[in-house]
Amino acid sequence: EWLELWGACLVWVLPRDVSDHCPLVVKNSNNDWGPKPFRFNNHWMVHKNFKKVVEDRWREKEVTGWMGFVLKEKLRGLNVRLKEWNKVEFGNAEGRMKKLVEDIQDLDVRGEIMGLAPHEVNLRKALCEDFWKLQKFKEASIVQRSRSKWLSQGDANSKFFHRCVLTRKKRNSIVALMVCLF
Repeated sequence: EWLELWGACLVWVLPRDVSDHCPLVVKNSNNDWGPKPFRFNNHWMVHKNFKKVVEDRWREKEVTGWMGFVLKEKLRGLNVRLKEWNKVEFGNAEGRMKKLVEDIQDLDVRGEIMGLAPHEVNLRKALCEDFWKLQKFKEASIVQRSRSKWLSQGDANSKFFHRCVLTRKKRNSIVALMVCLF
């Protein structure tokens, strides 16, 4: 009955103190917490296509009913569209940044060996612009996630900063529940 109701679980026995009972920690390994909540990223606002995506989706979605219902349904449709748009625009940012760095380095090596043609110089400038835009969006995301002003004060790449972000993430997640029976 337990397995049907809860599935495969992990159990840890904790050390006991003066009692003859040992506390148990039970962790359900296949957690389904439902749909992920929608998170609005502030750095979307400075993207050139953001306003157009919102306006287009708002006009596309035709809903009838009382105004509260209309607003709720339009926001639900906008939520889905923004998630898709975010994946296209900002998805795999690390991979894209790595590829941009490799392309820039290739052009730098080629420039040192035999010089760059004018179109290659323009290509390098465009690649650098794209890299710095992605870097800016990444930093804005880190600031929003950490709820901190450290990035603007120059601590964005410190070990302490990243440890604080990681600690906050761990502190806000529920990994296991401990049930104490007395």
